[in-house]
Amino acid sequence: MEEGGEALSGTELVQVISHDGEFRKAELERLLGSRAMLLNGDTEYNVVSIVGPQSSGKSTVLNEGFATNFVTMDATEGRYQVTQGVWSSVVNVDDRKLMLFDVEGCDSSERGVEGFVVEKKLALFALVLSDVLIINLWSNDVGRRTASNMTLLRSIVQLQYELFDSDQEFRKHPVRILFLLRDYDGQTPQRKVEESLQAQLVHVFDGVAKESLDTDTRNGHATSLSDLVEPGFVYLPHKTFCPAEFTATARNLRNFLPLPDFYSRGISSRDLPYFASGIWNTIRTDEKLNLPSQREQLAVYRCGRAADNIRADGLEALSSLSSEFARGEFKNPSVFDAVSGLVDEAVLEFSSELYGYDDDVVENKAGELLSELRAAGAQTFRIGVNEAKTASLSKLNVNLTNRTRLVDAWQNFARDASDIRTEESNKLRASVSLAGCGTYASWQCILDEELDRYDDEADVALVVARERILRSAKAYLEKRMLSSVEPPLEALINAGELDLWENATDLCRREWEVVGPLVEDALVNIGIEEVDDQLRLIRERLRLAIIERIRSMIGSSGVFFHRLIVTLREDLPENWATKSNYAVIVADARTRAFEKLLLFAVVRIGNLDGGIQAPVEHFTESEREDLLHDLERVETGLIRNARAEQYQRNVRITEVVVSTVTVLGMAVATAALGSSRRA
Repeated sequence: MEEGGEALSGTELVQVISHDGEFRKAELERLLGSRAMLLNGDTEYNVVSIVGPQSSGKSTVLNEGFATNFVTMDATEGRYQVTQGVWSSVVNVDDRKLMLFDVEGCDSSERGVEGFVVEKKLALFALVLSDVLIINLWSNDVGRRTASNMTLLRSIVQLQYELFDSDQEFRKHPVRILFLLRDYDGQTPQRKVEESLQAQLVHVFDGVAKESLDTDTRNGHATSLSDLVEPGFVYLPHKTFCPAEFTATARNLRNFLPLPDFYSRGISSRDLPYFASGIWNTIRTDEKLNLPSQREQLAVYRCGRAADNIRADGLEALSSLSSEFARGEFKNPSVFDAVSGLVDEAVLEFSSELYGYDDDVVENKAGELLSELRAAGAQTFRIGVNEAKTASLSKLNVNLTNRTRLVDAWQNFARDASDIRTEESNKLRASVSLAGCGTYASWQCILDEELDRYDDEADVALVVARERILRSAKAYLEKRMLSSVEPPLEALINAGELDLWENATDLCRREWEVVGPLVEDALVNIGIEEVDDQLRLIRERLRLAIIERIRSMIGSSGVFFHRLIVTLREDLPENWATKSNYAVIVADARTRAFEKLLLFAVVRIGNLDGGIQAPVEHFTESEREDLLHDLERVETGLIRNARAEQYQRNVRITEVVVSTVTVLGMAVATAALGSSRRA
């Protein structure tokens, strides 16, 4: 078939190797792609090639035997080269999927002096790829040592010998050679023909073996022709003189093919273009053909492509899972299972997809892929652990908060809070555990780091909850004690007796004897370590709270200032005598009033546990000095007015005294409120 020539209608044909020796990988990929539904990208197919002299009817035989459309020679135009390079077609024959290679014939005048070298390389290419190699041989060439195909046979046997020596897989599946004896007229018995061909093959094998033993001392050589060749024979009548017999025999050719169940080279149809390209480049450049090396190169190529695709899919899946973690949408009970599952699934997919390729290459590439995905997975795992940790802490805080809202929440709080924390911690650790997953031990440091942070934050949550419940307990107990002491305190203050503060202290101490044990019990249940220290703080807090409440009572009580006024009124005479000592009368009244003033000026509520009393000044020193100054000024004014008015204005003087003391009372009230606010 001429390069660029048109194929017959029907089965698609492509030129795999051009006349100039260019391997058309894209064309072969296109052919296999068009037959993808048939081939499935696996090894359930076979390769059959045909070689032989130019214009010997190779394409015709393939067309008849396999219903292909290879272009054939038009004898009316003379004898000329039709097939140039190597052409291929894919067919389905009796449920057998076959890839056919139609190889350029040898002894072509078009090739010139270099033709033998090119033809030999094309034939070797077909030999290496084929399950079955059909040698199209003229019957009358059998027994001729110089016949055109004899040199080709030598090349085939020599290459078979070398491949047998270097490739264990080739030893298991040597190429089956089918001799297609053309124009057989039956005059020579088939047995004799086969014996002659066998003898020629043995002669060729002996020569090749001798040359190899002279130059190579390695073990593992083929010891007999049967190690290399399983010859078969088909006798094809003359097409012109016996057309019916020719057609019948050619169409039955498929039944003579000793085909294995799978492609003997173990190369999937998906990988065949790359593998075939490597084989041809090696043969074309006269390098020593090494099928294991070719398989290794194919494995490297295929592993690289598969790893790129699977890596991209794996990274995308990990990224999606990271986003799922970040959004809080993760539902899997185990963070580790989710992340490691993606990594393991990707590596398993890689190993499954590359099954049958060079084990060492696949294993090494799988290891690289696993390392890369584990590194990426480690970051996803960290995100997942962190989100699981955040969710656990959130639930811990919610549960602790709910616990603090119970009635008498401090009862058994320490125990319950510890149980809540332990439960949430165990759930978290179960969801991120690496137990039994030694292959992911490198992630353990991530887990340890995040769990340490979790423990620290959980401790803080417990402290916060404990402080919350402590504040609640303090507020409750303070409210309880204040509500108990307020009524009797108010009565004591209104009475204004000089033993006011001793009575107030006794009252508060008795109430503490009731509340104190409750406080201590609450502290123990809350889990406070320094109970005695806290008790002292709470007692002092309560004492100060009571003092503030007393200040508030004093500051807002009109009774106190009313008593001051009454005292002055009672001590001042209704009518002033002519010889009355105004100064003594007013001073005495002032002294009595000031006793009451001092009683309320200093709040003397002692420690509730019976310790030393700690007076709390209701007025500052400067305020007391101002108060004394005001009283002296009032006293001087009263005396001066009384002397001036004498008897004529007794009533007026009394009114002035009352009015002045009332103003003084208002000043005292203002000072008391101011002191309360400053405290």
